[in-house]
Amino acid sequence: MLEELLSQLKAITEDALSALAAAKTDADVEAVKNRTLGRNGAVTALSPMMGKLPNESKRDAGKAFNETKTAIQEALNAARERLEDATSDANA
Repeated sequence: MLEELLSQLKAITEDALSALAAAKTDADVEAVKNRTLGRNGAVTALSPMMGKLPNESKRDAGKAFNETKTAIQEALNAARERLEDATSDANA
């Protein structure tokens, strides 16, 4: 069960990073955020699996959740910055 959870988190991260790299507008970035980290996002939807894991696996799962959230959040910030720079360059 832990392996399945880790695999799903990895897939979510890869999908989010590629979508953010291709994002052309702030709306694209927000859509990725909502789809992954939002209230009904993919990462949030996996959270209940934590309760079903054996205690010895919860630490690894928690670490994976945190790493996933951090990676996506950093990519969101980078995408926003990239779009902001592109906008300011276009207006300059």
